[in-house]
Amino acid sequence: MKPRIIAVVFIMTVALAVPYMAIGEVTVRVTNLEEKVISATYAWAAGNVGATEGIYPDPDGFDFAAGPVNVLSVIERNSGKSLKWEIVAARDNPLAQCVKVGYGEPIPDDHPFEVEITVEARTDNITQDSLGRFVFSYTTGHAATFVLPEGHALIYSNYPVLIDEHSGLLTVRAPQAAMKELVFKTRVLD
Repeated sequence: MKPRIIAVVFIMTVALAVPYMAIGEVTVRVTNLEEKVISATYAWAAGNVGATEGIYPDPDGFDFAAGPVNVLSVIERNSGKSLKWEIVAARDNPLAQCVKVGYGEPIPDDHPFEVEITVEARTDNITQDSLGRFVFSYTTGHAATFVLPEGHALIYSNYPVLIDEHSGLLTVRAPQAAMKELVFKTRVLD
């Protein structure tokens, strides 16, 4: 029987301690393993009624990025409408970047306003150990799920995870909401 190639899916949930982030979830995909590039899709609930803009993620910025962040999309999740945005320096880490998002109109008090931001950047959080296994690490305060490159199998997790398969890809989820550094090791299937 020929072995199946399985990719591991890493989707992370991140929330930061600011009032407008009632939810925080992030889907992380390794888009270029050789160059150590990941894309991350973050979703936040903007909770300040009357606000016309917000900065995401504030105050630390996209701290996974080892260089400039490329913004792929910024939308309001309920409508799918594109939102205006600009890159700004992070408040607590001037070397990191945030996205300042214009909501278009003040946030009403009678319906949720969710912002979804997809960015891509090179990261230093992808390495290889002495046995040639890929090591992916990410620090988060909430539940996390990840998407790994095609053909990788999960062989180690430093945290309890749930594993499932969707569209031929494994999903690896650490559902506990607590500050943690997640470390996953994978190997390429032959």
